[in-house]
Amino acid sequence: MYIGDAIGNEYKKWENGSTILLNAQTGRGKTYFILNTLLKYVTENDGFIFYFVNRKLLKKQIENDILKYETELSQNAICPLSNHIEVYTYQSIENESMYTKIKKRVSETWTYSKALNYSNPEKQAKIFFIYDECHYFYCDSTFNPKTEMSYYYLRDIIQQKYRQRNSNEEKKENEQEEQSEIYTGDKVLLPPSEESYDTQDYIEIFISATMEHMKDRIQKDRQDNQNIFSFPRRSYLFKTYESDFDYSYVNLNILDDKKRIPELIIKSKKKWLIFIDNKNYGKKLKDNLENSKIDVSYIDADYNDDEDAIQTVRHITETSLSNKRVIISTAVLDNGVSIKDERLRNLIILVDNKETFMQMLGRIRINDNNEKLNLYICKKTRKYFEKRLNTLKKLNEFYHKYEKNILINTDLHPLTFKEKHIHEVKKLIEKQSRLLNDILSTPSTINFARKLCYSVNGLLSISSFSIQRCNQLVKFYIDTIERFNSQGENAFVYTVGEWLGKKNNEIEKSIIIQDMDNTVTYKGNIERVLSEKLSDKNKIMLSEDENKNLKNELLQDFLFFLNNIISPVSEETSDKKKIINNIKKNDRPISSKNFNTIMEIANLPYKLTNKKNVGYLLEKV
Repeated sequence: MYIGDAIGNEYKKWENGSTILLNAQTGRGKTYFILNTLLKYVTENDGFIFYFVNRKLLKKQIENDILKYETELSQNAICPLSNHIEVYTYQSIENESMYTKIKKRVSETWTYSKALNYSNPEKQAKIFFIYDECHYFYCDSTFNPKTEMSYYYLRDIIQQKYRQRNSNEEKKENEQEEQSEIYTGDKVLLPPSEESYDTQDYIEIFISATMEHMKDRIQKDRQDNQNIFSFPRRSYLFKTYESDFDYSYVNLNILDDKKRIPELIIKSKKKWLIFIDNKNYGKKLKDNLENSKIDVSYIDADYNDDEDAIQTVRHITETSLSNKRVIISTAVLDNGVSIKDERLRNLIILVDNKETFMQMLGRIRINDNNEKLNLYICKKTRKYFEKRLNTLKKLNEFYHKYEKNILINTDLHPLTFKEKHIHEVKKLIEKQSRLLNDILSTPSTINFARKLCYSVNGLLSISSFSIQRCNQLVKFYIDTIERFNSQGENAFVYTVGEWLGKKNNEIEKSIIIQDMDNTVTYKGNIERVLSEKLSDKNKIMLSEDENKNLKNELLQDFLFFLNNIISPVSEETSDKKKIINNIKKNDRPISSKNFNTIMEIANLPYKLTNKKNVGYLLEKV
């Protein structure tokens, strides 16, 4: 079901002050509803839409879509849609000058709509604020803490027109202005009025396919009568519209290791989209594929410095098609592009968190119900999640060490503080001047500060979104580590399967198929290497160094059989962990006992015998 079907004609009854949430899977018509149905209604009634997005690419796509719909509707003599909508990025409003400009633009639009409604009561010149991909405030906060600033700025803009100041209050403020000013660096801040009209003059619409961790925050900010923006006490509509989430079109495939990705792509001869979680790995993969004569493009946040990447992005945004055999991308493409390329049906996602994962999954659109998308993920180990968890724990230690001296209490936030807190803010400025030397003393504390803090009006603030995000990830990593106790090395695979709505038997089927495929691949690799060593002979003698080289060459293949295959041999494989630890030691040859155990597990006809003081006898039996 499309989101427009869930809404029907109810949008015409939304009153000023309403908060609407559109929570639906990618491809369910959320943007279409705004730019076609709602924008047409707004245009016909001389209303206006302020549309905010999280990526420049999405802004460009929205503006292109507006032009497309405008052309279609021009035949019906509807005035230009572009006269009734403006598109901005959240990042732009994080710039104070742009914030001021948008605030002024909203004020002018509000004044015009009020006058229009007064002169023509039949008109419904409503103003809408659209927050597309609103998970941005939360999901991006750990690498851009200023997402909170755009959130606060937008809340401030929304509130500006129902702050009431009568002439007596203004006179009183003017008289007390000297006492109520606060100097913070090069800025003079004035405390906002705490009184407001008992009405709201805008309708807000939050849009996302991953609303899970934003919904409570949005609702709390509107239900709490004591919140920092002094919301009016009237009860306004707060409604969520949803459509079913259906990922039955996804075939889940599992890779043991990222090292298999180049081989997989080279063999397939088809188009691929690969979302990475590490820039260095992405660049190495690009080089690897280029060496194999594969047409590949790498895209990250700096893609404007690379002409090839620019052309690839432009081609996708203009045609919804991929002009490359392989596209490797960071999260820069996780929103803002919709790829409708029938030849692109292979997707690799290497990230570990749900929101980003599901956004990346939604970049490839499948229109035919009979078509399938081949999704590939890599197994992630307990050690991987333990390392992630340890990093976040250190980040939390930083937070708890400095939280008392960095803004987090919203009553003291430099955008919203009240006059009664003047003395506390002054003390905070003094404290911050001292703690900055401490924070800047080591690379690790600088890095932690970048993940959690941002500067506004001369004061350092901790993003509440960053803290929320860190706490949620800590819980997720702890839960995932715990799952390894019951689900073994496939714990993360089960987690992703659950994100996709797969049943346990479906997930287990994917695991079995991949294990079978891996068995053939790894077994074939061992046999190929050993056959080449023996050449036409049945047996050869290996020196200790040759043994080490052979073990290191086949290490991943050996580990696969030790980790994944249940052997009928009980006595010799009872202590697999000991064998694994032994063969991982690069400075040691593989013992004949461990080698022969692996051959028995893999059902391969090779044997190794330690001939003391001579070497190792490798033979085919």
